[in-house]
Amino acid sequence: MFDAKAFLEGLYRPAPPDPWKADLGPDDLPGDWRVEFEERAAIKEYDGGLPRERAEAEALAEIVTQMKNWPPDAGQKENPKSAPDYS
Repeated sequence: MFDAKAFLEGLYRPAPPDPWKADLGPDDLPGDWRVEFEERAAIKEYDGGLPRERAEAEALAEIVTQMKNWPPDAGQKENPKSAPDYS
């Protein structure tokens, strides 16, 4: 059945950005994810010796994968004070 109310409300609400689209860039990331991306890219560039473009591409791919898997499984307990595992 056609939902006229949902259709009309959809006309007035901007669609949320799709984080899985192919042309996703660092500027499209939400705040906390953007900070995580910047940190990862910097580590890959300076400590890993990668060129900036390669470091940013790898960091972005990792962040998008992490976003797809967020939130972690309910059965998995996370300790917010422990460092994330980037292996």
